[in-house]
Amino acid sequence: MAIQLPENRQTRSTRIVFYYDSSVQPKDCDVKRILDILKRLQELGVNVNILDTDGYGDEERTRPYFDAITAAVIQRAAIRQVFGSKRMPAIFFGRQIPALLIYDETYTPPICVDVYPQRRSIIDGTRRSIESYLDDALKTLELSAAYGHYLDEARLALENRLYRAAVLYAVLAIDGFVWRTLWSQEDIIWVGVDDRDHKWSSVDFVCQYALKSPKNFADPEQFEKLKERNKSLFRKLKDSDSFLLGQAVKFGIVKDRDRELVRALRTVRNFCAHFNPYEVTVGLYRTALHKLGITDQPSFREIEQVAKVAVEKATYILRSWTNQYDA
Repeated sequence: MAIQLPENRQTRSTRIVFYYDSSVQPKDCDVKRILDILKRLQELGVNVNILDTDGYGDEERTRPYFDAITAAVIQRAAIRQVFGSKRMPAIFFGRQIPALLIYDETYTPPICVDVYPQRRSIIDGTRRSIESYLDDALKTLELSAAYGHYLDEARLALENRLYRAAVLYAVLAIDGFVWRTLWSQEDIIWVGVDDRDHKWSSVDFVCQYALKSPKNFADPEQFEKLKERNKSLFRKLKDSDSFLLGQAVKFGIVKDRDRELVRALRTVRNFCAHFNPYEVTVGLYRTALHKLGITDQPSFREIEQVAKVAVEKATYILRSWTNQYDA
């Protein structure tokens, strides 16, 4: 039975507006690439408006700049000298400097909650570009939007006796659901190098800092300070899958009683992907099988039953979570 999986609430409540002037060669901005990404985001269900400011008067361009000021205050970002100067702060807005504004439409009227480019970084205050924001959004949505596809692939792999692939796809479907529902939820708070609390998405946190070392950042010393001030959060990055699952449970997206079931499926996934039959690994694998209701496993290489159960459990979990998510 097919599952009608939900759209992301974030895509339904967020509107992205891009201002650019097609008659002007912009500074430090790849407009063609931005337009390509925006088109892909539209295909994934994001509400996107693309506005060519060629022919706009000063008042027409200044009006959205006031929205951008609201977003800059919310984000504690600096934009005055990004789009102009101290004396003429909006002179380049939407012309020489294209602008990307993100609106939260759960409010009436909608509120502009973020703006790019901007000067804001928890680490070193460097400029954040339109492309960097869109790259992160696309990476997250493309992974998460595919969870229905992954479930279909799991069933197809099962039909074709590709049992390891069936297990991998089944768990990818679950992980995709978690990523999609947590995207931009601002479900964690951490302390920046400015000693202020910052609200962030746990998905963004994993994307930016999992498997990263100081050499990946322009200012390694600031990165180390950030880690020191947020030890507990960075400790959770050692197992980012469990971290995100825990956030989904805490946020009410995932049922707590399903947490152990998902962990068991991930253990089975790890074993099937690597087949590393050391004593500890085998012990964990056996425990996971018992949690899935498999008590008789004659051979570690005979995984047809395991694959069938994995796909069955993933289907059950996603159907259950989908009903709760839409409630």
